[in-house]
Order: sequence, then C-alpha cells, then structure tokens
Amino acid sequence: MKKIIVLLMVALMAMSVFIGCAGNNETSVEEVPTQESQVRAKVLVNISGVIAEVDGEKVTLEDGTFIIINEDTVFADDPDNGVEAVNSEIQVGNFIQGYTADESSDPVIASRIYINEPAPKPSAKVAVNISGKIVEIDGNKVKLDNGMWVVITEETIFEDDPDNGVEAVNSELKVGNYIVGFTLDDSSDTVTAYQIYSNGTLDF
Repeated sequence: MKKIIVLLMVALMAMSVFIGCAGNNETSVEEVPTQESQVRAKVLVNISGVIAEVDGEKVTLEDGTFIIINEDTVFADDPDNGVEAVNSEIQVGNFIQGYTADESSDPVIASRIYINEPAPKPSAKVAVNISGKIVEIDGNKVKLDNGMWVVITEETIFEDDPDNGVEAVNSELKVGNYIVGFTLDDSSDTVTAYQIYSNGTLDF
C-alpha cells in the first residue's frame, strides 16, 4: 500500500513539472508601443523656409515651394503640448515652419504654422548669396534646405559685418541652424563660404 501511495505521489510530481514546463514554453510577446502611444517630443514639420513672395493666400518660399495659407490654417507653436499664439501676418522675408497634410501636391495647403518671424538679416550693405537652414552636416560641408552645399574652411570668417563694427558670430554649425553668408564662387551647387554673417536657431 505504501508503495502505491509513493508511486502516486511521484506521478503527481512528474505531471506538475510537465505542466509547469509546458506553460513556460509559451512565447512571450513584448508589446511594442505604437506611434500614437508615444509622447512626441517635437511636432511634425514638413514646411520650412524663408518667404520670397506673397500673392493673396499663395506663398512662395525661397526654395520654390508653393504654400496656400488660408482661414483654416492654425497659427500655434504646438497644438498638442501647450498652445501659444504665433504671428499670423505673412510677409516676404519671414522664416516659417509648419505642417501640411497634403505634402504630395503642389501647392500644399498649410494645416499649421508653428513659426512665423523675420529671418536673421545681416547689415544691408553686405552681400548675401548663402541663406538657408542646415539639414545635413558632412565633415566641413553643410547642406541647406534649398539643396546648396556649403564648405566651411579655416579661412571662413564668422563676423556680422566687417565694414560696420565687427561682432563675432557663433561658429558652431548644427543641423537646424539658419545661416546667412557670402561666397565668392556662388555659381556651383557646392560653394566655399567666405563669410558667415548669422548662425542661429529658431526654436519653438
């Protein structure tokens, strides 16, 4: 009788181990957070540039992009994380950043404008043929949002205006910075910067 009881206990223990192992063999699926569940650190931007022309609701940027800004366009720095009003007066020379839901069309209709303010300008007496937002950095070359590559050398001058009181300009180039400057060889797609008059960020 004792042997039978012992055999039953051994059988029960073996079954428990088997069931436990079978349960542990189930594949664990790690839940991947969706884009909607993640908190966005920054708003989506697919409109960016300096306004070259304004014709009613139609705005042309310096890179040739056409944008429609109408009564449905929202002017706010970030509608998802604390709304602050943004200047809604569209003027030639202003730097704008925003978002459009129909970026495949031409022109696009601006859904939101996050930034609308005067672009950095050097002295009226200096010559400017470098202007744009840095979108890529490759060694000593920077690419602007208009497609121009600008080479920065040891000889590149970082000053606002040597003719009217020199002030040093920030020489640290980063993606997102907006730069204004001058080159002697502005006939090619890749130019060497002779002077940088302005180098700063327009954060929102």
